Amino acid sequence: MSFNTIILLSLTFFFSLIYLSDIFPIIFYATLFKISATTKYFFIGIRNISLNWIYSCFILDIYKTPEIIVNIEEDYRISNDIKISFFVKNIKDEKSLYIFFNRIVITFILYLFALFYRFSIKSTFWFYIPLLFLVKTPSIIEDNSQKVGEFLSSLYETYLAKWRFILALVTLLGFIYSYFNYVDFMNLNIPFTQFLILFYIDISNFEIWRIFQLSIVLSTIFIFLGSNAIRVPKISNNLELKKDLKILIIFYLNIFRNWVSFFYFSSAFLYLFFYFDGINTMYLPMGIKSFLLTIYNFIMYKPFN
Repeated sequence: MSFNTIILLSLTFFFSLIYLSDIFPIIFYATLFKISATTKYFFIGIRNISLNWIYSCFILDIYKTPEIIVNIEEDYRISNDIKISFFVKNIKDEKSLYIFFNRIVITFILYLFALFYRFSIKSTFWFYIPLLFLVKTPSIIEDNSQKVGEFLSSLYETYLAKWRFILALVTLLGFIYSYFNYVDFMNLNIPFTQFLILFYIDISNFEIWRIFQLSIVLSTIFIFLGSNAIRVPKISNNLELKKDLKILIIFYLNIFRNWVSFFYFSSAFLYLFFYFDGINTMYLPMGIKSFLLTIYNFIMYKPFN
């Protein structure tokens, strides 16, 4: 063991002895509060995962004071003794140099853990935003006119639904452009050839993951146009919306799109994993490699070839 290593371990042990008595109670009670709150509000927490993720990614920044309990800093009913903001404000009033330095180190450690946690949540943006973009739609619908109207409105009237529809149209045009058989189509000498465009799309090179993508695109377009066609005439004529067969078709098609979206994005990330040669890492057990290879061969399979 080198001299530098011995010095580093000695300093670590020294500062641990000094600050453990101050930091340990904070970490202990923070963990206790977290476990208690998670257990008590477990199902509410599950239902609000997407909202909490949006808050962490797009609203919460590095200047937000770390909180043991949500919104504890703004709640005047709670004692200031357990609020980190007041703990930090009181540092400058300390007359003892030891306590002053002690509080600075504790504050740094608490904020450091909070920042790492926030950065780790924000770093998931690239992975979850596609799922949120396509899957954040209602999964339960009640049988009354207001709830049915809100359900249909969320599928075509919101900014998210409109952007989803535009993305679906662009993707569909990309499909047609990429797989369209120009040569055979241009050699047609019959009238109304424009109605035969879809018959000249070469699907022989469609992999399973592209079928997932096309299913999402077509269902998104149908859901958007169908929701608009059902709701607008009812609202215009002051008619009551009922949970009939048309609504149920839209509802279950929306669930179908959610499931296919999950499989599609899972396939996309598995494709990237193989593309960057992650399968050859030495840390993956052979059983997992074999399983991933089987799934990869499945999503790359061309059923129409």
